[in-house]
Amino acid sequence: MSTESSSGLSNTTGSDLRMSFEVIWVVVSHLSWQHHTLTDETGIKPNYYRDAAAHNRWRNFQHMMARVTSSQLIYCDPFSSLQDLVQAEEPKPGVKRHLEYDIIAAAQWVLWPSECRYVYQECLKKETTVHYWEPWSKEFWGQVKKEFTLVVDSPLYDDHTKSVARQTLQRMKDTEEEVDEEGSTGNGED
Repeated sequence: MSTESSSGLSNTTGSDLRMSFEVIWVVVSHLSWQHHTLTDETGIKPNYYRDAAAHNRWRNFQHMMARVTSSQLIYCDPFSSLQDLVQAEEPKPGVKRHLEYDIIAAAQWVLWPSECRYVYQECLKKETTVHYWEPWSKEFWGQVKKEFTLVVDSPLYDDHTKSVARQTLQRMKDTEEEVDEEGSTGNGED
């Protein structure tokens, strides 16, 4: 329930916030599931996922999830599109591993400082990933770096996608150095 403050702005109570987060959680779960499951037998998303507006929505949606997760407002880790980048099998030669907009959307989890720091610190907690509900691990971090490196080195991707992948790799490397340096100075080591 909301009440009016003297400034005329609404004050939100704890139960309102919980309800808001529950609604957001349902939307996040549904939209993320829908994006992952709407493919045909070849693994290609339907035509309506191929327009620029849909690509921008997917990128913005991933950025929003990364932001609210790294701020510890809502746990959206299982719906990270970074999981889409990590594949169990190698693709055929000369075939793109991922669609450009999926790469750019996934980058939103590690392209920005606070989001990247969150993901890296979570990855440091475990050696391997056992379940999609807890996707982060050291092994997963290495696989994500490998996938972005493959995009940068591939002639199959456009310059914009390569640029985003390059920036993402640099952010990941910088974050590793910062967090590892903080850890070594925090332990009393020089």
